[in-house]
Amino acid sequence: MGSSAFFRVSAWALVSCGAMFANAGPASAKPGTVLTAPDNAPRYQLSNLRLEDDRFGRPELVFNYTRTRDGEGSVRVAGQTADGPLRVTFAPIGDRESGEVRLSKMHSFGRSTYDYQFYLVIPATWAGTHYGDCLVSNTVRMGNPGTRVRARPWNTEERAAYEKNKLAETPPGAPPAGFEVVESARRLAPGMPVLAGRYGDWVDAEFIARAPGSQVSILYDGDEKATTLPDRDWLAAEPRVLGADASNYRPSIRVLPGGAAPLPRDADPIEPRLELARGAPLLLYRGFEWKTVYVLDDMGPTLRVRYGDHPGKFDWTHQRNELAIRRETSEKIASGGAAEFAEEMASDELYDEDELYVSESGQEWGVALAGDYKVFDENEPIDTRIPRGAQLVPDDVELPVGVPVAYCWARSWQACNVVADRGRKLIIRKSDGISSFAYRIDRGQVIIQNKTLRKLQRDGAKKTANLKKTLRTWTDSTGQHKVEARFVRIEDDAVMLKTDAGREIRLPLARLCDEDRELVEGLTPESTNPFE
Repeated sequence: MGSSAFFRVSAWALVSCGAMFANAGPASAKPGTVLTAPDNAPRYQLSNLRLEDDRFGRPELVFNYTRTRDGEGSVRVAGQTADGPLRVTFAPIGDRESGEVRLSKMHSFGRSTYDYQFYLVIPATWAGTHYGDCLVSNTVRMGNPGTRVRARPWNTEERAAYEKNKLAETPPGAPPAGFEVVESARRLAPGMPVLAGRYGDWVDAEFIARAPGSQVSILYDGDEKATTLPDRDWLAAEPRVLGADASNYRPSIRVLPGGAAPLPRDADPIEPRLELARGAPLLLYRGFEWKTVYVLDDMGPTLRVRYGDHPGKFDWTHQRNELAIRRETSEKIASGGAAEFAEEMASDELYDEDELYVSESGQEWGVALAGDYKVFDENEPIDTRIPRGAQLVPDDVELPVGVPVAYCWARSWQACNVVADRGRKLIIRKSDGISSFAYRIDRGQVIIQNKTLRKLQRDGAKKTANLKKTLRTWTDSTGQHKVEARFVRIEDDAVMLKTDAGREIRLPLARLCDEDRELVEGLTPESTNPFE
């Protein structure tokens, strides 16, 4: 992230993993269940738990990790104090063999509070039941965090669930008497009763539909959502069912191809050749419900859509077969009424195009900011000290796209990069690489690292020196008047120019053409102090 790495909050460099943690509270005071790791789990060695200051002077707990054995499972950080477990968030270890974990507490803690222990775990979720976590590392301790966390052996139920879970990827054996394995789902019709494999057993289910990639969607009895299985060796049916008229059956739910959630009654999958206009409402299953999104671009197999009910108004790209369309929308498109969708989007305050800012690239500063961002006004007064080595953003320095800065939120400094310098207001975007929206914030609420500011000032001085050497054509805002001259200085809100004949010209910045005004923007008035 280039020089923006100075402003680490809870998103860390590639060699590290960042997290925040807090006490779980009285309800979680007793130690959590930590099980012995299975044979196929990875193993890690932790070391050197220590307290360090970040570059803002805030204390962080830091420890190192090294993977000693590869394995399966999603590894995360867990913690414990004498009072009980800690909640540790945003701390996956990922695929790196070694690295550093940095932990920032969600609220300030005294420097005398050193009673912590940390360790790594993977989830013990087997055969559809969660049994806790499995310990996959040693523990690192500081101070007096209570009894050392140790793993306990599995009980009979947990062992049976684990062994059963290993059968999840294996088709069941011979079906019960009176059933035959359906070698191809082509013989099945939506709604037909079948037996389907589940953790090595044959259980009652309903055939829903064929799915992409030699898969089928089935609905196990008692489930609300469909499950996708291979179309060979996993289904069995009675011969009389296979020989029955397909029109006798109706599926209890409909799903998208390969999907799980039941489609609304008035919605269908999107036809591959249906051309979708900008603003057309579609349905996307997120957060256990179908939500409305709006088309921005129809790119054939993929669609770029805008989320309609999120405060960030995210724009995202989805595969066409991940979305559904209501029949009334399809009918409006078929009848030539698609233009109304774009008009509705333009008139909706939620999608005011004036609020979208398309940024330039910030590659000079090691970030990529190109894209569409919904811009929100933000007011976050500074309520903590400005760290050593940083200062408020000066009024007389133009900030280029991508330069790293930080703003105060919840008494901590949030790393961000500049998207645009609008004078008294800055448009900034968080440095997490995730957010698809930006903030418009007052210049006086943003800080910049001193070394970054010095670089900008040096760049400005070089720009001034080059302009003074160059004889160029300057143009006024009407485009009708031009003069060949060299830049001399900025004076108040005017630019001073000098021709080769020695004539000095003072022209207000507002009367320069856009190109010339952009050329001198960010140059500061020359100081009268001879020692500067």
